[in-house]
Amino acid sequence: MSLSTKTAFFRNFFCVAKTFLPPTSLLSVKPFKAAPFPFNEVSTLEFMIAITQFMAVVFNIVSSYDNLILGVREYLRARKASLVVDRITVQGESWGVEQTILRHNLKENLQNGIRQALVGCADFLVGCAFIFLMANSLHLRAASHPVPVYQALITVEIALSYYLVVMGRGVLSKLKDGLKFQELRKLLLHSANSPVTHRNLLDLSCEAGFLDNLMQFYNFVNPNFTPSYRRKPAMVDGIKEDLGEIAKFFSEEVVTEPATETSVAKVSKVPRSSVVDSAFLENLHVASRRSFAEATVGFVVLALNALAGYGYLMAIFAFFFPNAYATASTPSKDTIAHSLARSVMLNLPHSSADWWGNLLGDMAWTIEPLVCLVKPALISLLVYKKLQNNNKKKQE
Repeated sequence: MSLSTKTAFFRNFFCVAKTFLPPTSLLSVKPFKAAPFPFNEVSTLEFMIAITQFMAVVFNIVSSYDNLILGVREYLRARKASLVVDRITVQGESWGVEQTILRHNLKENLQNGIRQALVGCADFLVGCAFIFLMANSLHLRAASHPVPVYQALITVEIALSYYLVVMGRGVLSKLKDGLKFQELRKLLLHSANSPVTHRNLLDLSCEAGFLDNLMQFYNFVNPNFTPSYRRKPAMVDGIKEDLGEIAKFFSEEVVTEPATETSVAKVSKVPRSSVVDSAFLENLHVASRRSFAEATVGFVVLALNALAGYGYLMAIFAFFFPNAYATASTPSKDTIAHSLARSVMLNLPHSSADWWGNLLGDMAWTIEPLVCLVKPALISLLVYKKLQNNNKKKQE
């Protein structure tokens, strides 16, 4: 797992520790008393938090550059390839389902490119926000303190809102994938006594729900396929090579019957047969279970990030709406914004909303990196535990 994930765990763990450790603890002492102001006010724990926040700045800025450049490059490459496919079609070259499959792949790459570029923009916002949070940990505070800190939190919330959208779409996509593989397996089981050709398998995949992305089905039945247009100097040659390879997979194959004493050699064409055996059906079952497991773990990560965002939102509302509640000196305002602030803060006092909100955010973002660290093992456990339970039921 990436170093940034491990750093995120320690950063938020230190923040939780800062919340609960007493001022007299060893990590709360100020080791830089001989340093100039304000560094002489920095405790050991705050210095450790500042280090991890600096690493967050570096990781997010570097990640923003990579995601933005790679996303734009992927978008431009897929767009160019789509235009090449259009030109091939206009020139009258006859292609069938293979063109649809390749178009689905290019459409997905276009969407992935846009998504990756936007994630890069969100990473940049988070990296910039951590500059102010690091300065706060080092007691480098402006006269308007703590306004810059809460403005940094607002910036993080904006980036997080897009992360949540991406995560939510990922969870829904994995759920749909699991249902598709599950339905395809059922259809194959119902047609177990009938010969299944590559064409028949393609028709069944459309019926199972793969019609919106046939490349996903093709990659499953032909996992060795890698698009040539990405590596060919001339993109049009790569596109034609890809179309030819996909067409060959679904075309008829030539079968030669050798000559015998009573007959001459015969050459005939028959549909290519797909290997639909118990192993293939088991692979479909595993793919279905894996998709569901990835959706489950993805939902947990999504929920933890949503809780973190809500926690910090409580702190933001507590700071920017000091008159949300009526007091003897400051009457309450009944505007929609103040009513919303009271609802977000769960009708807690400002100090409690700020304390509990920050704690909720820090705790959620302490657990979330741990889930990401054990994600591969957790998915494997969910997949094969379910398979073992199914095997036991069959044996019984």
